Amino acid sequence: MAASLPPGPRMTYIIGDVRDRARLRRAFDGASIVVHAAALKTVPAGERHVSEFKQTNIDGTENVVNAAIDCGVGRSLFISSDKACQPVNEYGKCKAVGEGLFIQGNALGVSRGCRFAVVRGGNVWGSNGSVLTKWGECRAAGLPITVAGPETTRFHLPMDSWIDFCHHAVESMTGGEIFIPKARAWRLGDLAEAYAAPTLTLGARGGDKLHETLIGTNESPRAIDAGWAFIIEPSPNLREVWNYKPHAGLSVDWLYIGATYTSDTADRMTIDELRELLSNTTAFDGGMR
Repeated sequence: MAASLPPGPRMTYIIGDVRDRARLRRAFDGASIVVHAAALKTVPAGERHVSEFKQTNIDGTENVVNAAIDCGVGRSLFISSDKACQPVNEYGKCKAVGEGLFIQGNALGVSRGCRFAVVRGGNVWGSNGSVLTKWGECRAAGLPITVAGPETTRFHLPMDSWIDFCHHAVESMTGGEIFIPKARAWRLGDLAEAYAAPTLTLGARGGDKLHETLIGTNESPRAIDAGWAFIIEPSPNLREVWNYKPHAGLSVDWLYIGATYTSDTADRMTIDELRELLSNTTAFDGGMR
């Protein structure tokens, strides 16, 4: 990163860890916005190393909230995951607690003008550790790609669109919201077919869901369609603690009570669309975007 964005008057690099609250306070001193993306994130690793995931994804997130309040940071945004919604694996459970810590941060930081919000997304296309980079590594090594559950579906988020979405969330937040992008989805078996490589089909990995959820049944009564995003607003008893300003939009519950937003019901990308996407992606040949 430093090679692409050299340090200077507008860019400073600080080595540290979210487990170290004192180091976070030093990094946050004078900041007006904090984006918290640090996490241990792969599902299989979380199933095997729960205590490590807890220390980074829960304790670290609590440290970020407290350090932001200590330093009077005006706006903080937590990068969450669809796995935090109705979680079944340890990674998702940690992210769900992280969401709660950030939303609660509005009550704790109200006297210092500190606001906290969450963005909850799906698979970021070509990100480190994603299926695309794993398959690219297999192709580069001359090995077959492994397909863990062909019927699995996942939400699709291009990296540039996800970054733009997070910027919009920071600008739009009033504190306590969970912002959710309107994403399409793909089926893992279709992605493998588009990849056109020798394939080894396996069962689903331990802890994986067949389909992901971005808005759960219990959240839909508080969710609105704001046009550019779905927004889950904080519960009434929590938002009373700070000056929360509701967003304009239609309730997502208008279709039916208990509406959900899942990867198996989202608009599905076709195999031809996936082929075109792969042809324009460097990770397709074993590189990284």
